Amino acid sequence: MRKVYVLAAVVLLLLAYFYTNKKTLSKEELVSSYKDKVVLICGASSGIGEEVVYQLAELGAKIMIAARRESRLINVKEEALKRGSPKVEYMVYDFSDVTNSGDVIAKTIALFGRLDYLVANHGAMVNGAFLAFPHFQKPEYIEKIFRINTFSFIEIVLKSLPYLEASAGHIFITSSMAGEVVPSFRHHLYSSTKHALNGFFYSLQSELLVKKSPVGLTIGAFGLIITPDISQVLDRELEGVPGPFKGLLDVCARGMIEAYIDRPRTMTYPTSNWFFRLNWMFNSKFHELMNQRGTFKGNYDQSVKMTTEKAKRAKELGFQEGYQEAANNPGPS
Repeated sequence: MRKVYVLAAVVLLLLAYFYTNKKTLSKEELVSSYKDKVVLICGASSGIGEEVVYQLAELGAKIMIAARRESRLINVKEEALKRGSPKVEYMVYDFSDVTNSGDVIAKTIALFGRLDYLVANHGAMVNGAFLAFPHFQKPEYIEKIFRINTFSFIEIVLKSLPYLEASAGHIFITSSMAGEVVPSFRHHLYSSTKHALNGFFYSLQSELLVKKSPVGLTIGAFGLIITPDISQVLDRELEGVPGPFKGLLDVCARGMIEAYIDRPRTMTYPTSNWFFRLNWMFNSKFHELMNQRGTFKGNYDQSVKMTTEKAKRAKELGFQEGYQEAANNPGPS
């Protein structure tokens, strides 16, 4: 049986390699593709979104950015203009307000007159044992995380579709391997919202194909991407993550930018995430394997302690509301 598992893993890894190994587009090709194009990036004040903005600016794209923190948005706008974008505008918006999230699309059209590429990249990270932190269990908190991570994505995509239909545009949904296979007990709500996100948008992807819509849709199945904030928040925990499972920020952003042209249905990054898919399908002890990963090695109490420490660091950095609220509602000491 073990030989069968190993053989199947090798075959699927080879398939994954050929599936994801594509020709990198030249800068000239990218500049040509983004000339006079308008890109809206939600969740652009830091991390992946911020990096996408800077790379797009260097390609000459016109950029609309949206996020909660105005001071960060102003800094990103100024830097993007320095890097070559002919026009950058921003809108302060909290995507926990689902009903009015279409206002971001309306303002983009008002300022730019069109929309070619929607990058829905916003989100709230929630990390910590569900049963150890009572705040995670409150219905109003659970609903809030779903509003940010799932419902607002659906609403903003629906509001953008008429304009993307007109421009034969594209949509990128930043999701996660946590929405496919990775059952970490510390990612409960985050994983739940990403599973819902994937379920909806893979279905919408299929509907757009059947409808013969000119709009493309890519879902990003991302693992751990090393952003400056993540590096500071996770700190020692990153030491226990093998190199191939650490995604590079610039490579991730470049893949998202190329997706507008290539229009893949899924972008898996790092490619090593196929390891999780394979284990989920063939390894009956996958939960045990996942619980042993990281610096706490399956020690529940240590995990709770580390989560509380990370939440406090995140609050100091002003990073991710999900961490901050855990810090304000710590579990057992």
